[in-house]
Amino acid sequence: MNKTPAATNESLGFSVGTGAPDQVRGSDRRILRRRCILCAVFLLLTLLFRFLLLRGLIPEKPYLAFSVEMSTLLSLLTGWIPFSLTEFLLYAAVIGSIVAIVRLIVRMVRQPKRRGVLLARFFTFFLTLILAGVFFFQLIWSGHYHTAKLADRIGLPSSGHTSEELFQASYYTLMQANRCARDTFRTENGTFRGDTFKSTSRRLSEAYASLGNEIPSLKASAYVRPKPVLASRTMSSFGITGVYFGLTGESNVNTDYTQALIPVTAAHEMAHRLCVPREDEANFTAFLACTRSGDNDLRYSGYLHAYIHLINSLYSVDPETGYALRLLENDAVRADLLDLYDYAMRTQGTRSEIGEKVNDTYLRANGQTDGVQSYGRTVDLIISYYYAGGENGAWPQ
Repeated sequence: MNKTPAATNESLGFSVGTGAPDQVRGSDRRILRRRCILCAVFLLLTLLFRFLLLRGLIPEKPYLAFSVEMSTLLSLLTGWIPFSLTEFLLYAAVIGSIVAIVRLIVRMVRQPKRRGVLLARFFTFFLTLILAGVFFFQLIWSGHYHTAKLADRIGLPSSGHTSEELFQASYYTLMQANRCARDTFRTENGTFRGDTFKSTSRRLSEAYASLGNEIPSLKASAYVRPKPVLASRTMSSFGITGVYFGLTGESNVNTDYTQALIPVTAAHEMAHRLCVPREDEANFTAFLACTRSGDNDLRYSGYLHAYIHLINSLYSVDPETGYALRLLENDAVRADLLDLYDYAMRTQGTRSEIGEKVNDTYLRANGQTDGVQSYGRTVDLIISYYYAGGENGAWPQ
């Protein structure tokens, strides 16, 4: 069917500014009506899904299985791309938004009588994209902020802990870190020098496959490797060490971070793909994947990361004991902790505070009422694991 030039241009989102005004207004109305309907549909679906989830009306096990396989499928589809699609989409979104705004301004100047319509079309277009993204993001991944906690999911007994238990777990992880550190390669400055990111990613995939065989609730059909971020230094300036994006299934890692902690950071982002969204639980899952592997570098990274969390908690309740324990750090561990301190000093500032604030807001919006402080709950999970006999080999039953 042939259409008039005015109708064709308008259906493509362009306006000639002349011709049949009734047809133009009719096209505008149809486009706005469709977009408003889509916005309403996605908003209602999002609210309905959240309501059902919070009321416990969605069976958790089937939902978990669905989400893990969807995340795995997305990661397989994007995994063949050698760079981070998430990073590319971020750049595209920024550039596309700027171009769209400039184009909107130009059209409003050229067509002053249609400014209201142009603004409405502009905002409804972006609102439709945002609401659709929020719905699918929640459906596939972020809905698990409101499902069972990891300790219940993997059968780990959990309870309150004493300062003595905190000390014992801190001492144990330090001794393990000291032992693993002796067999790691070092730079001239004495800091950790790991393998290439590609090799580390491959070994992490193998570690997660092994962990999935031990713990069925962490099993997936595939464990796609994490990806390095090109703009890692920019990430550092915002205090971000890694990002998981549920709509691409990609685990993105800041390779500018302290080298000794890159393996466990990558493992943390991979944990998110297994629908472990809470930060403390992703830290603990990364700890499990690294320390239960047979790879010395991964084990060192996992134990060092755990020790950092534990010693910080020990310092807060018993500074003298914490100081005494730090005297037992060997030179390799101490060099990596100093490297982490240097990194923190180098990246602190206004942008880092902005990054933390954004992350804090995101976590609170998803039900983690203590925001970024939720990272600290990793300590409770590690102590529970230690006293449940997890370090003895078999997964505690």
